[in-house]
Amino acid sequence: MNQQILIIGGMGPQASIELHRRIIAAAADQGAVNGDDFPEIIHASLPIRDFINAEELAPAAATINRALERFWNGGSQRVVMACNTAHILIPRLNFHAGQQLVSLTDETTNWIVAHQFQRIGLLASPTTLRSGLYARQLSTAGVQLILPAAHEVTELESIIRATIGGQAGQTVRLRVLVERLRAAGCERVLLGCTELSVVAGQLAGCLDPLQLVVPRLLASVPAEFSIHN
Repeated sequence: MNQQILIIGGMGPQASIELHRRIIAAAADQGAVNGDDFPEIIHASLPIRDFINAEELAPAAATINRALERFWNGGSQRVVMACNTAHILIPRLNFHAGQQLVSLTDETTNWIVAHQFQRIGLLASPTTLRSGLYARQLSTAGVQLILPAAHEVTELESIIRATIGGQAGQTVRLRVLVERLRAAGCERVLLGCTELSVVAGQLAGCLDPLQLVVPRLLASVPAEFSIHN
């Protein structure tokens, strides 16, 4: 566990705290006991203007690029953005030699394909849904993606904003949307927004990118990284 992990968070901050917690818990499960058994983690919780339902993304990309520059350690560093929506910014981001993006969307798509699922429901922010972020990757892999109805997108945005605002009771609201997609024949329901990962708890049938990315962050890797393309 000698590779530094850089968490780009703050979108919202509860989600990146949750990812940090899961990394530490997984390291303990793998046998970490003493302080120096755990990975070195830089957690950058960035005050980025809301892009849950936004068209203008350049300011968010600029803020993340400043963090990539500021927190680069000059060597090997795994970078994870604790926000699904932020992955649409990848073409605008400037990774340094030695920084490797561990992508929520890539890890999730790879897991779905490896387990041969054919019909996946997606719950995500309006911006993620509009961008076709998961749709492009999963359709290329031959997976049918079932999207929420328009009124459910409005409900999702409300759940996401309430979670960031610290309002309780969002798991009950999320369960209704998950059960609708499961009833429509979805083998799994993809939580395509990390705020949904925060409130999902033990909801059955969910696929959580935050959980799927943790093993990759902790895996032993060669000393040299390539820039994510």
